[in-house]
Amino acid sequence: MHPLAAGARRLADTARGHPTVVDAVLAAAVAAFTVPQLVYWWRQPDGFWVRLVLSALLVAPLAWRRRFPLGTFAFACAVALVQFTLNVSLAADIALFVYLYTVASRRRVRVALLAAAVLEAGVVLAAIRWNLAGAL
Repeated sequence: MHPLAAGARRLADTARGHPTVVDAVLAAAVAAFTVPQLVYWWRQPDGFWVRLVLSALLVAPLAWRRRFPLGTFAFACAVALVQFTLNVSLAADIALFVYLYTVASRRRVRVALLAAAVLEAGVVLAAIRWNLAGAL
C-alpha cells in the first residue's frame, strides 16, 4: 500500500473513533470561514455583536450534530429565523447545509425530505429578502 494511502486510512480510522473531535474540528473550520465577514463588521459602527452571537449560535452546535441531528438542525433553523427577522445575513449560514447533511445521512428519507423542504423555504426567503443573485 502506498504510504499516503496508508496515512489516509489511519486518519480515517482515528476519525471514526473520535466523532466528537472531528465535529469540533468541522465547527472550527466553519467558524474560520465566518472570520472575514466578522472582521468587516468589527470595523463598522454597529452590527458586529449581533452577527458574532448569531454566528456562534449557528456554528457551535456542529460539535454535537451526530449525537443530536434533529435537535441541532432545529436549533440552527430557529437561529436562522431570528437572523432573518433581524435582517442579518451571515456567512455562518453555511452550517445549515452541514446540519441538513447530518439529518439526511442519519434519519429516514421522509425526515430528510422534510428537513430539506424547511431549509429550502429558508433559502428562498433569504434570496427574496437579500437579493443574493445581485450580490455578485
